[in-house]
Amino acid sequence: MTNAAAKYIVDGLTRERHARTRDDVRRMITRFDAIPEIDVVFDTITPSDVDQRAGGLEIARTVFAHGRKHLQTRVFASGQVPVFTRTSSWRRRGYGSS
Repeated sequence: MTNAAAKYIVDGLTRERHARTRDDVRRMITRFDAIPEIDVVFDTITPSDVDQRAGGLEIARTVFAHGRKHLQTRVFASGQVPVFTRTSSWRRRGYGSS
């Protein structure tokens, strides 16, 4: 299982430190997906280039679009449940597949 709350990302090649972005989330999910020992992805980093109130949804969208692992996330309000249920059912029907 993966879990982190990184505020910054360090590029593995250039060693450049920068605020986390959507592209960083996509790269992380793609890497996690390639590691067979990882079964569950916990919402790893919230990209700083999205509204922070929607960060969890952006992570879910990225996992559903670029990964095949189980996503474990937190639900802070009952209003979030239909959104996660709906996006999960889209994935099962093949929408968002990479």
